Amino acid sequence: MSELLYKRRWVKWLTSLVILFLLFISFLPFGIRFGIENWLEKQGAESVTLEDVDFNLFTGELRLANMQATFKGKQTLAFKYILVHTNWLPLFKKRSIFRALEIDGLKLTLEQLKNHDILIGGIKLPETEKTTTAEQESTPWGFGLQSVTLINCDFSILTPKQNGHFTIDQVTLGRLESWSDENTTLDYTGKLNNSTISLTGTVNPFANEPGFTGQIKIKDFDLNDLHVHLKEHANELKGLVSLNSQISIKLNKDKSRRIQTVTDLQVNNLVAELKNQAISQDK
Repeated sequence: MSELLYKRRWVKWLTSLVILFLLFISFLPFGIRFGIENWLEKQGAESVTLEDVDFNLFTGELRLANMQATFKGKQTLAFKYILVHTNWLPLFKKRSIFRALEIDGLKLTLEQLKNHDILIGGIKLPETEKTTTAEQESTPWGFGLQSVTLINCDFSILTPKQNGHFTIDQVTLGRLESWSDENTTLDYTGKLNNSTISLTGTVNPFANEPGFTGQIKIKDFDLNDLHVHLKEHANELKGLVSLNSQISIKLNKDKSRRIQTVTDLQVNNLVAELKNQAISQDK
């Protein structure tokens, strides 16, 4: 009789644990959404809306959909969706590996204030904390990305001197691991203000001599966008620059740079009035 009672209690405890675990999984997306909204509000957001959170604990897939955040009456952060696919097992080896990172429709404001503070999406960039001796001697965490895709992203760049826009039509990045010096592919198409830019090649940011090798194309870059930074040297600077460049950039161990390039450069409608000198181009 006692043995039967013990089995019944064991079944009840097991059933209760299963129910609690299922409830935890069910309410976890709500907890994630509340945590994100609450954190942004603590950073100064006036309003935050996050339409949907989908999280699969077993596969490590997290999907956030349709978020908007407003700071000081302006929408400084929004996206259509963000998908993060995490691999849990490498965490036991102090390696954080993401199988996939996808971002669609990101709208982000990057602002530099007059006091040189940096705001990203309305959030003040924290000051870098000094690492302790124990932290320096501890084994660092590894970081890996197996696939990265960004599409339809728009960055508003605000500075005391100048405003601008940087857009991403599409960016794809191949396998990237902090413990490996192997090359990975990088492809980008987008715009800087009204200038069309494309970039394709290979990068190895974690190599002993990190660098990039590939092709860069720029069409109709407006030199007037640079004038605000060159007012001490030029009264006027206008013109459209286009280039097609095969380039290799390496950062040597001594921090010097090694650059090799073959470039086809074209300048149209150039007008440059330097201090005490004027240069113009026939149209």
